[in-house]
Amino acid sequence: MQIERRGGKISNTYRIEQTIRFQLKGDDSKGWYAKIIRDFNFDNNAIVFQDGEVPLADIALIQSDKKSFFGRFVPGFLMFSGINSILSSLTLWIINDFEFPRVAIISGLASTAVGFILRLVTKKKIYHINDSQILRLIDLNLY
Repeated sequence: MQIERRGGKISNTYRIEQTIRFQLKGDDSKGWYAKIIRDFNFDNNAIVFQDGEVPLADIALIQSDKKSFFGRFVPGFLMFSGINSILSSLTLWIINDFEFPRVAIISGLASTAVGFILRLVTKKKIYHINDSQILRLIDLNLY
């Protein structure tokens, strides 16, 4: 099964035994379902789970297990550079008897804190299944 943008080249693929998080159309509770894909029913155009099957036409939203570029790399870089600034400043202070590097420690702590907060705040990508996003089953039989 794959999600792709109409006319786009990039797609997000889901395979059997992979967990998928989705919302159903017309669901009043607005709850997310997290289920493991057991199989695909190509005749009914549906996803088979352990407790039944859901037609692709009934799925409104799918939450990807991947974060965007900003959510993956920027927080990690900020946290790494902040910790690096703190450790290198403390090492130079201990080895060379410099004045205590208060500014470097504060900027390193601030960078680490901003990176940590960004990691918590950035969300996983949500696909809205509508005219621009296509959700379809692809059956590849290779002999």
